[in-house]
Amino acid sequence: MPLISVDATQVNERDGSILNLGQKSLVAIELRNWITREFEAPLQSSEIMTDQWTSLYQRIQEVGPEVIADAYERQMYLERREPLPENGPFTFIHPINAPQRSQAWRAAIAPDTLHGETLTSEGRNWLFYATRLPGISVDSMKHYSPNHTVAVLWRRHVFELKSQSADQPINAQEVYAAYREIRKTTEELRELKRDC
Repeated sequence: MPLISVDATQVNERDGSILNLGQKSLVAIELRNWITREFEAPLQSSEIMTDQWTSLYQRIQEVGPEVIADAYERQMYLERREPLPENGPFTFIHPINAPQRSQAWRAAIAPDTLHGETLTSEGRNWLFYATRLPGISVDSMKHYSPNHTVAVLWRRHVFELKSQSADQPINAQEVYAAYREIRKTTEELRELKRDC
């Protein structure tokens, strides 16, 4: 849960008020509880949370939502040094009671969706054709042109899998069939090696 709703560059450390941070109501309640406990000073949430939501909304309208999105991307993705849940342990994204499926079917999960949501072509290009480059204080993103090729690693073999059409969504059934064919091919190669 973020503490504030404004970009860090908009925070004035010397003469800024805590009310200008765009804090959320749950944070205000926790702040009130802390002040009451530490300083034994009775304080109402309304003394911390005034009519700032109107002014915060006006500030967002003035700068536009893309500025907020850019600030979020920079602060939550490019400046952070700890792994994100999407890049973290397997257990974050796959529940224990997930339906049982074959390995080939799990590998063929529809690539045009992320967490069940359909990807736009721009989102897909940033997801599959971009790299996060480490920097000293802030990382950066490098975008590459789409090549519509996937390297499939299976049992010490590398297979090149190309999509049929760059303009159309990839069919999960076709990908599944390709993975099954790869598994079949490697099994045949293993049998040939055994016979030799």
